[in-house]
Amino acid sequence: MIDLTPVQTDAAEKIELYHGIRDVLLSARKHARQAINDTMVQAYWQVGRLIVEDEQGGEKRAEYGKRVLPELAKRLSAEFGEGFSA
Repeated sequence: MIDLTPVQTDAAEKIELYHGIRDVLLSARKHARQAINDTMVQAYWQVGRLIVEDEQGGEKRAEYGKRVLPELAKRLSAEFGEGFSA
């Protein structure tokens, strides 16, 4: 017959298990933050490119007095929260 009595682990093994799990979770969080930061940098670069292309309309320089940015900032802030201003 098989002995089904739970195997007792000592305190050192429990501490080692805890630290192993902790290391995995900390590493995952670090990599997730880095991936999010990389993605947001790319997104904001693309946003800037879209704005420049729209503002310049194919010209070397943008026209002055165009009121696109304030309205765009207002709409983006309403949907995505603070951080968009003109």
